[in-house]
Amino acid sequence: MKLLSKLYDRLEEAVCLSLLLLITFLMALQVFCRYVLQSPLVWSEELARYAFIWMAFIGSAYTARKRGHVSIELFVNLLPKTLRTVV
Repeated sequence: MKLLSKLYDRLEEAVCLSLLLLITFLMALQVFCRYVLQSPLVWSEELARYAFIWMAFIGSAYTARKRGHVSIELFVNLLPKTLRTVV
């Protein structure tokens, strides 16, 4: 069972990474086509949006299963040490 769980975690990580790379590629392609070729792609922004939504869903499920917590560490690190433990 642990092996199956580990494989599933690796699959989720790979899917999220692939979606992130796809979003980056699509946005770079959109900028290139719009400003260099003077012909923007109609579908690239919408596909990137859907990829981002799926990445957020898969990533949040992964984080919840790992009992993780999404936080902005910049603000937490600005707090005094006593308040950091509370947060």
